[in-house]
Parts: sequence; C-alpha cells; structure tokens
Amino acid sequence: AGVPLLRQSQIASFADMTAGIRVLGAAVGADERAEALVRDIEIALAEADRRVGRARRVRVLYFDPRGYTMGAGTIVDEILSRAGGRNVALALGLRGPGEIGVEALFALEPEAIVMPRYDDVMPALAALSRNEIWNRVPAVAAGRLYGVPAAWVNTESFHAARGLSRVARLLHPEAFAG
Repeated sequence: AGVPLLRQSQIASFADMTAGIRVLGAAVGADERAEALVRDIEIALAEADRRVGRARRVRVLYFDPRGYTMGAGTIVDEILSRAGGRNVALALGLRGPGEIGVEALFALEPEAIVMPRYDDVMPALAALSRNEIWNRVPAVAAGRLYGVPAAWVNTESFHAARGLSRVARLLHPEAFAG
C-alpha cells in the first residue's frame, strides 16, 4: 500500500519507553515533541528516586481483579520498585504477566495492594476491607488497597510516569508531605 510502517518491540522498562518515543518522534518528524515527553518521564523518575530512593521497601502486589499480576520484566514491576515497593509477585518466579490465585495472594502477605482502576473499583475495595477472610491479608487489614487509573499502570505509554508518581505517593505519603 506504500504506507511506511514502524514496528516497535515490547516495551518492558522506562528506558525502552523513552527510546521508543524518540524513534517514533524521529519517524514522524516530531523530535521536539518526543523530547518533551521524554523529559517529563525523566523528571517523574528522578522525583520518585529522590523522594523514596532510601525509604523502606513496602511489600506490594499489583493485583488485577480479573486474577492476574505482573512479574519481572514489566513496566508495572519497575513502577512498584521505583515507587519504593518490593514486588512480592517476584517470589512466584513470574516473568511478565501471570495469573495469581487467591491462595497465592494470601501467601505473599503484601503490605499494600495496587489495583488497576478500570471503572469505579472503590466499592469492590471497600467490600474487601469488610470481608473477615480478606482482612487476614496485611494490606487489607491496614487499609492499603489502592486503585490507580489503569491507563497509568497497565499501559506501556508515557502515562506510566503518572502511575509511578501516584504509586510512590500512595506507598510513601510521608515522602511527599508538605
């Protein structure tokens, strides 16, 4: 059809993302706009590192209510780590996305759970916090169930920088006080 095609491989890190944005910017003649996006991402990364870099790592689980989580080699894992968390799903040996059963979730004993918010997940989160069995999970008992817009944590786009900032504030509010 004579249409130029640009194909990018999987984006598994912020470094992959910024490189891809630069390539795309060059391909469509929008280098300056691409660099502006990259700068915004780099600012968010530096801000999270500065604020929570030395904080105690919170045992955190990314849990999609449809029954999956994210392991190593994903943007979600990098978001959790840079936000001052320790992705407990890594203990399952997961690389990429993977299913997680309720039993595994309980066994991981996360101190916080980050869930993608597709619609209004808050009633579901409130229901979990009232459930006697779920209250045995440290994150639920402590009220550390967090809904974050899915587009900010679930996509391999520049919006992930927003997700990082949001998750860092949720896991370490003390680092953002004042």
